[in-house]
Amino acid sequence: MRLFHLINLEHVFLYVFPTLVFIVVFWVFLRFSHFHNADSEERTYKTVNRFPEELADREAPFPLGITLTVIGTVLWVFFYILWHGVMEIQI
Repeated sequence: MRLFHLINLEHVFLYVFPTLVFIVVFWVFLRFSHFHNADSEERTYKTVNRFPEELADREAPFPLGITLTVIGTVLWVFFYILWHGVMEIQI
């Protein structure tokens, strides 16, 4: 005999835990990866502008994770539009 309430709970866990793992891995990917060049370490800590209320602006390197996310999104949109055009799908 199956306990249907427990099966629903298992489905929730199967959706929630992979999502949480993805969020943590994606955050680490965005936080710690960027293109390294000769002055990237200096640019990370050098303050360019100071604003009121102790805010500071830095010219830090652009994270590799965001770069790949933007490129992937643009490619997905392009191929999505292309696929719907080739297959003549009406949206």
